[in-house]
Amino acid sequence: MLDTLAMSGKDGRLRATNFLAFRCGWMSPADREDAIEAAFRRRRFWTPEALGNDLDVTETEHARARIRTFRIAGMTDADMKAKRAVKEAARKRLERLQQRLEATPRVAIFADTHST
Repeated sequence: MLDTLAMSGKDGRLRATNFLAFRCGWMSPADREDAIEAAFRRRRFWTPEALGNDLDVTETEHARARIRTFRIAGMTDADMKAKRAVKEAARKRLERLQQRLEATPRVAIFADTHST
């Protein structure tokens, strides 16, 4: 979180201070300041893959939290591409089924050949 706040612009330092005060009350003020300084010094940019791996996010957690900014831990580009392909195929199947169910039924008109 501190890495993200360090990259968030001119209010990043204030946001980081507020975040640590609110979420990490167990840290001493000196430890908080050291953590903030370290984040601002390294200014680490996280890739979606690295963030998912470092946070060790499971597939269930990823889905439940509706996370879209980083990956499930251990997923590679190929894994994500395959997962997207499966989801897209399922979405298209559902869309085709809905179109068939909503379509107006075709009525066959038969000439009455046995008219009297």
